[in-house]
Amino acid sequence: MGHDLTGAPIVLTGAGGYLGRHVLALLDGRPLKVHAGRADGDLTDAAVVRRLVPEGAVILHTAAPRPRAAADYADEAAATDGLTMVERLLERRPARFVFTSSMTVYRDPPARPVREADADPPGSGYAGSKRRAELLVAAAGVPGWTLRLPGLFGGDRRDGLIAALARAYLSGEAPELDANPPLWAAMDVEDAAAACVAALDTEPPAGAATVVNVGYPGPFSIPDAATRLARICGAPVPEGPSGAPVFEMDLTAYRRWFGPPPDRFEAHLGALVARMREPAA
Repeated sequence: MGHDLTGAPIVLTGAGGYLGRHVLALLDGRPLKVHAGRADGDLTDAAVVRRLVPEGAVILHTAAPRPRAAADYADEAAATDGLTMVERLLERRPARFVFTSSMTVYRDPPARPVREADADPPGSGYAGSKRRAELLVAAAGVPGWTLRLPGLFGGDRRDGLIAALARAYLSGEAPELDANPPLWAAMDVEDAAAACVAALDTEPPAGAATVVNVGYPGPFSIPDAATRLARICGAPVPEGPSGAPVFEMDLTAYRRWFGPPPDRFEAHLGALVARMREPAA
């Protein structure tokens, strides 16, 4: 980090969550002063945030209500909670703020690959709250980074599209693909955590937080992921829906600030399948 932040408290929110646990593991032995997990209290509560987060801290914010099913993306109460967390943290006047946003802010991208400037205006639900939070962070003028992450898989997670497809293939079943699949991309949680730590360690430009796409190079779609997994599992390749949307991020800013993006999607798919093939302990 920059010399001007030497000694500043570092706060990791969501330290007990899916992404936060992996970030915390990478920060092992680092001078992490505070890590706020669910057990520490409700981050929508201003009094709790005042107790946990010193003014002028460096904040890496990974805490968020995580949608576990398609219907959860429309949950307005959860979306409001996610936005309130950001408001409360910004009230602590952080010296630097790293915010983990989402590719869902690109609801209807005009072109491929999508650039950071292509995000949609705020809508409703989970995607809308992420976009509103991005705008709050920008308006606060705090130096830092807003990281737009794709959907995450890997680690100990056994739900989500990737795990469900692998489980079906390994069980000898043919998964049914949605006839109208959404825009979709994925990244292994370990690579996403490494990007968060890179942002924590990289001096940002002066002024408001810089937005950076985070992901793997190349195009993504649900039928393509299903095909790759089928081949890894030695299963028949499914017939995907025609006209499935393809998503691809422009990673120019990532390369500029953090170096070459990882290109390990296939390797992580193979590792996930290998773990799922292991007998239960």
